[in-house]
Amino acid sequence: RARGVLLIRDTEKTMHKSVFVLVIVALGGCGENDKGDFARKARESGQYEVTSSELAQEKSKRDDVKSFAAQMIADHTAAGKKLEQISAEAGVTPAEKGVGQKNEYTNDLEELQKAADFDAEYIDQQVTAHEDAVNLFESYGKDGDDAQLKAFAAETLPTLKRHLEHVKKLKDASG
Repeated sequence: RARGVLLIRDTEKTMHKSVFVLVIVALGGCGENDKGDFARKARESGQYEVTSSELAQEKSKRDDVKSFAAQMIADHTAAGKKLEQISAEAGVTPAEKGVGQKNEYTNDLEELQKAADFDAEYIDQQVTAHEDAVNLFESYGKDGDDAQLKAFAAETLPTLKRHLEHVKKLKDASG
């Protein structure tokens, strides 16, 4: 019986997270073609990628996950620096440093003790994060209100799509 209660609690936690993600995604559509909003969301997304991938470097036991995480750190750090420069030229302050680095999702990753549990959660989060990022960058690249940021979105989009394909393959390999 206690096992059933644990299962229900885990299911409720997962459902709560799913609803939370849906609310964020639904709200994320508001104003995403505004340069300030795009810059803030892009920076927060990149900071999450770096922070969660640093945790993966520490906690994962899988070489393929660690390799993916290293690529996320390198690519999202470089994109973040470029975004900061372009945003400054566009007169936009994207987000304070540190915003988006720690949140419910990175906290959940930190709490997982078993490497296999960590890997599964990290991979699931990366799929969702990259799907959201691809949507954000596609939308701004088409309809954004700043030429430099539109070019940045269009230039960065193929890398985000490659990341999404890569993490989906990691998920498939996990079974």
